[in-house]
Amino acid sequence: MSVPKILKNPLFLISIIVWLYVLIPFIAPIAYTVENEKLGWGINQFYENFCHQRVERSVFLFGKSSPISFYTVQELKDAKAIPQTNTNPGRYIWPEYFGHDYVGNKVVGYKVPICIRDIALYGSLALFLTIFSLLKPKTVDKYATQRLYLYGFLLLLPMILDGVAQTIIEGFMIKSVPLSYIHSISKRIVTGSLFGLGLSLILLKLFNEGRLTKQEEKGKI
Repeated sequence: MSVPKILKNPLFLISIIVWLYVLIPFIAPIAYTVENEKLGWGINQFYENFCHQRVERSVFLFGKSSPISFYTVQELKDAKAIPQTNTNPGRYIWPEYFGHDYVGNKVVGYKVPICIRDIALYGSLALFLTIFSLLKPKTVDKYATQRLYLYGFLLLLPMILDGVAQTIIEGFMIKSVPLSYIHSISKRIVTGSLFGLGLSLILLKLFNEGRLTKQEEKGKI
């Protein structure tokens, strides 16, 4: 019994891993909704190793007012979903940090334990890797030129620059920058999605070069 070609494609195999990584966090809000707190908290604890999980940069699901919601810190304080003050301010560089320990409640909904930028980044990466894995080798050979590295790198830049700016702004506590910019959800979705696309283009080029090299080596034998 022969293995389907798609299962031999490294891009497809990577996409499966990335799909799992980005979709499993959505089980946590579902678990909390059906009162399986052990499962929800376990997923939350696992993903805190990979993401800050800040509430003002995350999406909440299954709240009373809306199935999908985004909140500011003050809105969550008013709804009593987080404390009025950080319970452990010395643990973080930010004066107000509500992340790993706060999962939401029945009123505001339950937090997906990876931030919205991570969802956009890994979702975009998984989607484009899946699409690229379905392309015929001849099509890939036609479009996977050396410029693909340049295009990929340029798509990485918006998130890199925003991340550096954000670190400087928060690290030095520059208060002249509006919070609406720092915590902008739309900015995070766009930069994360572009980063995912850029990384997928770079991986497409890398693996295609590897495939062509193997073909050349076989031809010499």
